[in-house]
Amino acid sequence: MRPILRLLGKCELTVDGVPVPFKITRKHWYVLGLVATSPTCKMGRAELAEAAWPMSNDRSRNVLLHIWRRAILQSTTSICSGPPAHLTEQHVSVDASCIAIDYQECNLLADIALTSDDPEQVLQAGMAFDALAGDKTLLYPFPSSFVDIRRDFDNRRRAVLRRAWQAERHLDPATPTGTSVFEARLQSLGDMNAIGETELPFKVLPELPSVSPEKTRSFITTSPAATASTGPPSR
Repeated sequence: MRPILRLLGKCELTVDGVPVPFKITRKHWYVLGLVATSPTCKMGRAELAEAAWPMSNDRSRNVLLHIWRRAILQSTTSICSGPPAHLTEQHVSVDASCIAIDYQECNLLADIALTSDDPEQVLQAGMAFDALAGDKTLLYPFPSSFVDIRRDFDNRRRAVLRRAWQAERHLDPATPTGTSVFEARLQSLGDMNAIGETELPFKVLPELPSVSPEKTRSFITTSPAATASTGPPSR
């Protein structure tokens, strides 16, 4: 299993759920948090350097970025198969294939929960999301930073929990009120609203037009995409 960079709750690096030594400074954690919460785990080098070291000149920022990357590499050499942090002339990135990031994993699960019309899939994504996120605060050690991203994540978290709650009730209408873990989680986050309509969020997908066997065979033999997996992203 890949090491997991946990940005939700106490910032730490874990392997198989057990925290491992990750000796970087608070400032290096801050810079890592900036990159790891960017949409693709990649930021423009100049943009990142200016955000992290606004009072430094370009030469100093360049040195500080290299020191940051070296600190990340030295702290992960024994547990990563490759370098988790990359620095080019244009960009700074964290390799999520080397180190999983709980925040990014949650976003992938949220995409499924908020776009799927399959209640089973929504429920499974919601359960996985809650197992990772719980009610923990994103980048907790930095109370005055990441304000916007925290707010956006919390809004998305509530949307996922409500959608999963609706899927749960949709699949089992007889479930007693007050027994859902999603309802309890929403209440712990200060959302006391009722579930709302349980039927509306899940639409009946239209039937696909029939395809003749001859066309089906032609597609299979000419399209590599036909054999690609369509399941949810693997962790």
